[in-house]
Amino acid sequence: MINLLPPFRKQDLRREFMWRRLGIFLWMLFFVLIIFSGLLFTTWSYTNIQHQAFSHLVQIEESSNQGQKIKGIEQEIKEANIKLKYLDQLKLNQEPTFMVVNNLSNFSSRNIIFRGLSINRATKKGSIEGFAKNRDDLLNLKQNMEQSNNFSQIDLPLNSLLKEKDLNFNLSFSFK
Repeated sequence: MINLLPPFRKQDLRREFMWRRLGIFLWMLFFVLIIFSGLLFTTWSYTNIQHQAFSHLVQIEESSNQGQKIKGIEQEIKEANIKLKYLDQLKLNQEPTFMVVNNLSNFSSRNIIFRGLSINRATKKGSIEGFAKNRDDLLNLKQNMEQSNNFSQIDLPLNSLLKEKDLNFNLSFSFK
């Protein structure tokens, strides 16, 4: 093929061709940005409508009876938590007493009946009044208490051990 165009005209045609391609590319980019902006706007509108509807439902719920019931239940839960904290404090204060009673029940046999238990938590001392069917059971109780790490200074008067059967006793002790 014969080339009849002068070189400056060829260069003008190349520039014109490049400008057209650039123009087409920019128009395509513009349309893609418009479509993307439209999608973003519709998504934003949809989420905004959902947010407004949800906010409206929350306001209705709070003003309805159920909202009031929920607030009442939350208040009851708070009051119950306060009572539970108070009970925990009582439990902490009663733990030595519980330990003493639990250990005494484990150490005693069926032949020993406790009539009275006195515990002073401040001085960590206590005393037991009771009845034992025989001397061996009472001595076993005393021996078990002495072997335990929880009790010390166990005092069982000798007059409690004079009889061999049907003994009334009074035992004093210290606890840890």
